[in-house]
Amino acid sequence: MELEGKLEAEAEDRISELPDAILCHILSFLPTTLYAVRTTILSTRWKNVWTSVPNLVFEDREFPGRFEAFMMFVDRVFSLRNNSSNILKFRFLGGSNVEKEDISRIDRWICTAVRGNVVELDLQFYSGTFEFKMPQSVFICKTLVTLRVESDCISYAPPSTSGPFPSLKLLDFTAFNDYTTSLVKLFPLCPVLEDLVIGINGYDKNVRISAPELKTLRIHSPWDEVIEFFY
Repeated sequence: MELEGKLEAEAEDRISELPDAILCHILSFLPTTLYAVRTTILSTRWKNVWTSVPNLVFEDREFPGRFEAFMMFVDRVFSLRNNSSNILKFRFLGGSNVEKEDISRIDRWICTAVRGNVVELDLQFYSGTFEFKMPQSVFICKTLVTLRVESDCISYAPPSTSGPFPSLKLLDFTAFNDYTTSLVKLFPLCPVLEDLVIGINGYDKNVRISAPELKTLRIHSPWDEVIEFFY
């Protein structure tokens, strides 16, 4: 047992000696940011490694019954992370716990992700009592390639001065209200959109789907049926 413990300690030391870039790459495979933050207990070597991990993934289910603690955790992560590191992925799953007073915080996080050259943006939260306007910076983000949205309160009004989503190739959204139509009207304006996934809840079937570079269209029904089209 003593020999086994020594070998394990040596293996841990070898991992800790890896460059920060490799350690960050390893941590990026963890399911959520909470797991990455927990690596700080391993040793002082790991104390600040997580602050440069490019994937920020937050899920409210990790804080059951403590939604404000979850929101404070997200705030804390953004305040402590290395701002010189890009954000490749920002995923926020707030469920149905988001309140109107949380709008400004979510807006701030999204804008920070855009400034960090975000490539993949994944938002999932519900309300039914307030409207959340997608930040204007998202529409003109030159690095955004993938956008996934599932919500009943997000509305879309891109700036009139420039075309929306200049680099967006995959758009996956499910909406449960009239805001869906405002997003559907953006499709023809997305110059490089290739893959489109739509959850038909609340979807206005009279709106024509058109995008110049569209290759795949998938439509999900409330019964988990999938209709797939290829162009």
